[in-house]
Amino acid sequence: MKHIPKRWLACVLSLLILLPACQGIPQKKPPESLPTTTEAPATTEAPATTEAPATTEAPATTEAPATTEAPATTEAPATTEAPATTEAPATTEAPVTTEAPAQTEAPIPATIAPQVFMYHLILDEPYSKYEYLFVRPADFAAHLAAINAAGFRYLFADEYALQPDRTVVITLDDGYSDNYSNLLPLLEQYDACATIFLITDMIGQPGYLTAEEIILLRDSGRVRFGLHTAAHNDLTTLDSAALHADMARSVADFIALVGYAPTAMAYPYGKYTAAVMDACREYVSFAYTTDNPRYKTGFGTMNIPRHLVARDTSMWAFRRMLGLN
Repeated sequence: MKHIPKRWLACVLSLLILLPACQGIPQKKPPESLPTTTEAPATTEAPATTEAPATTEAPATTEAPATTEAPATTEAPATTEAPATTEAPATTEAPVTTEAPAQTEAPIPATIAPQVFMYHLILDEPYSKYEYLFVRPADFAAHLAAINAAGFRYLFADEYALQPDRTVVITLDDGYSDNYSNLLPLLEQYDACATIFLITDMIGQPGYLTAEEIILLRDSGRVRFGLHTAAHNDLTTLDSAALHADMARSVADFIALVGYAPTAMAYPYGKYTAAVMDACREYVSFAYTTDNPRYKTGFGTMNIPRHLVARDTSMWAFRRMLGLN
């Protein structure tokens, strides 16, 4: 082995010493490592993070339309379709409920016959021998007051029928002039009504109603008129032809004056027979007699009885006629 100069050996030793140190250097190689470290792009791929779009896709959240589809809520119409609710008509069809009549009309039986009264004149001073026919106005007023106090209703002569309550029919025969001057004011004062049976041949004669007074009485609404024949003859003494002639003439004159056909009459002197009733039924539907209701039974609409109210009839007797005593 050749001799190696010391100088070379020193160099080799130096190299051997330096070599291990130099081998650690490669581990540091920052330059070569930067590429992987500087691949910040992968880190700076904030895009993926900054993909706020996906987050800012508030549209999906701000799709308030679906929420703000208040229309569906504000479709108050469906709620405000009050018509369906306000179809109160079906409820307010109270008629069905208010058809109480069907129940309240629990037929109150019409079993009470009207009380019928017969007057002639309402006058203080009699002027004929038949004084009993002249009833004082003050007494007539007391009669009306008693009728009202007892709760009776007034009917006209052509309304006679059984009633569910108490009623009266006030009639006056002949058609005297005081029926206008004295009777009418009292009927108005006591809210009453009456039927006057006219002798048509006597209209306008002294002491009897004039045509003008008859019209005024008719128009008052307090009075209706009926027949008392044309000449006030006893119908039971007339043959069929004479009876029909009297009735036909009476009806014609009555219609010409009063303006309507008569439906009720009073037999002169209260006299009648079956034949008279049959004949008169051709002209009227109701006929009144002078029979006393206290003793007359089995009568019909062509022979209705009446209480005679005379001049000196006491209040006790009148109340008894009403059925109060």
